[in-house]
Amino acid sequence: MTLALGIDGGGTRTRCLILDEQGGIVGFGSAGASKPDAVDAVVGAENIRLAAEAAARSCGGLAAVDTVFAGMGGIASDDDIAVIAAMIDRIGLRKNIPIGIDYDVRIALAGGLGGVPGIGLIVGTGSSCYGRSAAGDSWRSGGWGFIFDDAGSGFYLGLQGCIAVIRAYDGRAPQTALTEPLLHAAGLHRITDLMHWAYHPSLNIGKIAALAPLVLQVAETDPVAYAIVGQGCDELCTMICAVAHNLSLSGDIPIAAAGSVVENSTLTRKLLTAALQVRLPGAYLAPLIAPPVVGAAFLALQQLGVMLSADHLATLEVDA
Repeated sequence: MTLALGIDGGGTRTRCLILDEQGGIVGFGSAGASKPDAVDAVVGAENIRLAAEAAARSCGGLAAVDTVFAGMGGIASDDDIAVIAAMIDRIGLRKNIPIGIDYDVRIALAGGLGGVPGIGLIVGTGSSCYGRSAAGDSWRSGGWGFIFDDAGSGFYLGLQGCIAVIRAYDGRAPQTALTEPLLHAAGLHRITDLMHWAYHPSLNIGKIAALAPLVLQVAETDPVAYAIVGQGCDELCTMICAVAHNLSLSGDIPIAAAGSVVENSTLTRKLLTAALQVRLPGAYLAPLIAPPVVGAAFLALQQLGVMLSADHLATLEVDA
């Protein structure tokens, strides 16, 4: 029996799925973050190991795995791939099996569209966009990390919410209904405590990103929060347009949009759809066939020449 391990490594959680060559689910596991720019490589490797071992529990352990594909956030260079390869090398796999590593948004595209050409978009703690044409060409936009980029992401929304509250407090911007609920969500009583909360003992992007659901909720009635979400969606649309332009995509363009910010928010999908209608007519948010971790296992099987249909991927139920 051929076993394929798919790894979806993000800035909040790591998910692992093992499929057999018939596309049957062997096991699933999850653990903490493994994205290299979110956690130390040792911590990330341990979280991959924990998630992968949980997935491999029913098949005798990770030594039984024949092929691996990892989609990881935070990849921008060959050096990043080398770091991730070293992390995966620590988890206890057999030597010399095929191991593929690529952007997390590539596995979102593979799972979301079941191998059909189009554009993948991830909007979770961070954000990135990736597309593949029918000719096999690919292009990535975004995904440069929270200092340079991650526009429209959970971190972006949480950060912009904090900025709006601070600027309203010191008189630089209009008052916003975000103030009280944001302080409550952060466990604070005073706006003057926000700096300490954010910076000490070190900057924690996860807790800032955790404010995103609050910003999305308040945006339903507050113009300041609504503008934040709208600007974020415009940034996401810019990433999508850059990918479409560089791949010369036109006409109907399916977009597999995954991640908590876009999957769990009707407002995000509404504003992103409106932006696409203006700037890239024909592009649309396609129903997701399967989550990114399924896409990772799908690509792992492809490395051994095993192809699964989109219809089959749609039948897989994963607690992703």
